[in-house]
Amino acid sequence: YNEFKVYDIDKTEQYPKFGSYFAWFETQSWADLIYRFEVRDSRDRCRIRTRYINGTIANGVIDEIEDSCSDAGPVYAIKIRGTF
Repeated sequence: YNEFKVYDIDKTEQYPKFGSYFAWFETQSWADLIYRFEVRDSRDRCRIRTRYINGTIANGVIDEIEDSCSDAGPVYAIKIRGTF
């Protein structure tokens, strides 16, 4: 990974630097209904998580390395809100 790291007391997580795309458009129509159209890309969401023995990263002894990816595919959504 050409990553950025997130540090916690008992683990570190590495994420790739490439981003994702999210866009939305919202409009209000008659009867105070709000229509929202959303689109999200289909990029994989990957990370490498490293857990440490005895609960902290300070000791530096690695217990587990997890390499995981998920792909939910592209998302297209229409949301309608209003007071009924």
